[in-house]
Amino acid sequence: MKCTFLWSLILGLSSITGLYAQKNELGGGLGTLNYIGEVSGFYNPLNIRPAGYVFYRRNFSPVVASRFALTVGNIQATEIGSTPAGDIRKASFNGLLTDISITFEYNFFDYILNYLDRKYARKYCPYLTGGIALYNFNSSSSEIKKTNTNTQIAFPLGVGIKYMVTDKINIGAELVARKTLSDKLDGVDNNLINNKLASDPEDKDYYYFFGINISYTFYKVHCPKN
Repeated sequence: MKCTFLWSLILGLSSITGLYAQKNELGGGLGTLNYIGEVSGFYNPLNIRPAGYVFYRRNFSPVVASRFALTVGNIQATEIGSTPAGDIRKASFNGLLTDISITFEYNFFDYILNYLDRKYARKYCPYLTGGIALYNFNSSSSEIKKTNTNTQIAFPLGVGIKYMVTDKINIGAELVARKTLSDKLDGVDNNLINNKLASDPEDKDYYYFFGINISYTFYKVHCPKN
């Protein structure tokens, strides 16, 4: 009897361990892009433009995850009507941005991965995210009167929250700022306008993504060999 009970316990523990073996999510969402730089020195809601993204998330533990994402959207800004100086220069730009990023997430709460435990777990989880991104931006600048193609590295940093809807469906929202290493996102870098420097070369451009997403979690139960 004791041997039977012990063997059943071992098999049960093996099955439970197998439930954690696959911790993969596929998802996507819609959101907005915005920008801060020479053309717009603050987060101006009038410059918000649509964007979308798809991602793969790997949950290493209930606390740590990584994510690979592809984001595509429009960025635009104009100085007209912003400040008296902006009304004089009248710089503006718009273009399409493509962003590939690898980020890590730190969950403030244990985000239970075993779907059998999810009904007992906290359903929501705020998190911090950060990493590295490679972006390409094709834009046209009205004031500099040129087309700008810019491929550079950026560093994402942001916050988000995710919520377990069912044992496999999750929804979330996040706001992520990306600091670039370039001053050329808006096409206004070290160019001269009316014989005056048009930008501060030490003040790099930022772009911001706010999005709402949905993801599907894949589970694979490993059956014990015996």
